Order: sequence, then C-alpha cells, then structure tokens
Amino acid sequence: MTQTAREREALDLRSIASFLPSSSNHLAYRAVVAAGGTPTCVPDQPIVLYGPAGNGKTHLLESLATLWAIGARARREMPGAFFGAGEPAGRIRWAIRAGTLAPLRRRLETLSWVALDDLDSWTTKPACQQELRGVLDAWTGRGVRVAFTSREHPGRLKGLQKGLASRLSQGFAVRLDPPDHDLCVALACRVLAGVSAQVRAREVREAIGEPPPSVRDLLDRLRGIRERVRGGAAVPEALREAFAPREGAVERLLRAVGEVLGTGRERIFSRGRPPGAVRARRLFYRAALELDLDADALARTGGGDERAAAAALRRAGRLAPDADEDGTFAEILARARGAVRA
Repeated sequence: MTQTAREREALDLRSIASFLPSSSNHLAYRAVVAAGGTPTCVPDQPIVLYGPAGNGKTHLLESLATLWAIGARARREMPGAFFGAGEPAGRIRWAIRAGTLAPLRRRLETLSWVALDDLDSWTTKPACQQELRGVLDAWTGRGVRVAFTSREHPGRLKGLQKGLASRLSQGFAVRLDPPDHDLCVALACRVLAGVSAQVRAREVREAIGEPPPSVRDLLDRLRGIRERVRGGAAVPEALREAFAPREGAVERLLRAVGEVLGTGRERIFSRGRPPGAVRARRLFYRAALELDLDADALARTGGGDERAAAAALRRAGRLAPDADEDGTFAEILARARGAVRA
C-alpha cells in the first residue's frame, strides 16, 4: 500500500477521484484540484464552496481536506483539521462559558490547514462568529489553507456578521449548481454499470427529462433503479419509472390546502397577514409536521429561508390542536396523503 493511500485511508474522507465534474460544478472542482494539488498553490484568502444542499459541497471539502492532509504530512507540517457541521462552534461556545477560550484559540491557530463544513450553522452564534473572525485573521496571516462550505454566498448569508461576511467575500467563492444532464448521465452509467451491461447513455438521457433538484436526489433514484434491475426489471423500464415527472410532497400539500381553503401558495409563504393567510399557514405547517416534511424542503419550495421554515414548524408543534369541528385539517391531511399514496 502506498503512503498516499495510507494517508487517505487514515483520514476516512472522500477523495477527489470519486467526484464527477460537469458544467454545473467544474469551477469548484478545478478550484479544489488547484488548491490541493501543489504546495506552491496556497490561496492567500479562504475558499468558499456554496450552493443548494445535496450537490457535492461536503464531498469536495472532504476531498480538499484529504489533499491538504497528505501534503502537510509529507512536508512534516503541523496537522490540520476537518470540522463537520456545528464544529468548532460548539467548542468555542463551551470555552467562552468555561473561561478556557485562550487555550482553544492557541490550538486552533497552530493548525496548518482548516476545512469547515456548513458555515450556515454559525449564523445564530454571534459570539462564535466574532471569535472565528479573529482566528481567521491569524490563519490567513500565517498562510494557513482555509476552506468553508455554505448554502449561500457569504455576502448574502443571513445572520452572518458584516465583518466576517466581508472577510470571507474577499476570498474565492465558487458555486455548485444542481445536476445537469451530463452529470445525470455520467452518474447513472457509473452507478448502474455494476448491475447491467445494457446501460446506454442515450437511453439515460432520454429517460431523465428534467434533471432532479440535487445530486442527492439523483443518487437516491439511481439506487432505486439498481435494486429494481437486480430484481429482474429491464433497465429502460426502470429508468422511465424513476425519472417520470413527480409532484413533490410539499407541492402536494400546497395543492391540498389550496383545494380545501381556496388559498394560494403566495399567502402561505407571505410575511404579511392577508385575510385567511394566518389560518392557512397554521394548518399548512401543522400538516407538514404530520407528514414529516423537513424545513429544507419547505424552504426550497417556498423560496424562503430554512431557519424561518424550521421556526414555523416549531411554532406549529407548540400549538394546541384545534377542535377542527368542520374537519378542515383532517380533509387537508386526507387529500395530501391520498396524493402521496397515489
């Protein structure tokens, strides 16, 4: 086993070799290859990979961390660190309360590289953001390699302090978009190659129609196709069924609310209180809880913020159930569930 393979195995992170570049992500891919490829290519400002959830940001960040770790160990530099969602914000909050912030700051400042996933989780922690800005200045001053992921560009990330947003916006921010047809075809051929020799790129392209909203959704569908093919289904038939136009769960619920209450989606997702909107909104979010819809799906459909959708779900969960004497809520649920089963 080579040293490179051993280092990668020790890190237990995904490698750049398993990432499929396409027109929807090639800039981010090239940035990671360039930043992680040679010791002379050290960005003097942070790298920020941003875009909708489920499109490969964490995969690329892990790949970059793998490359940086291998290089740092080969050059006998100080170790670096990969921080998952919520870290090291949790440690910083605990250190602030315990009065041990200085030792933690010194440990963070000695790292040779830092990969921090999910900058969004910091937006509700102003004290941690302030500390991160100070540590970030120390990192960049020492030439430490630093990379982040976020769902929005730092300059547009709600809740991020202006100073930190400005500091991150000075770096190299690159977006990963939802999959295009080329990526869908390439992934389909890769995933299905192990179960069938009949996979043809032309058949996949014809079956896909409109690409799924994320790589994660695409992979879920491809795994379902793989299981069907293993069960004896023909590849073209499994492809057509998996990529047939489908109405999302949130859209089905919106349609059910509209049919029962005569209320459009603009009232449900509006910030005001137009006539009928409050009741429709309350019933919608109560039904969303009952149907186990997550805040991310609600935010994507409504074009809003995930944190606001999560807060609305929490409020709906705290409300005492209405008497529902007229059966409105039950009818909305029945229609939404009927659509789901259909």
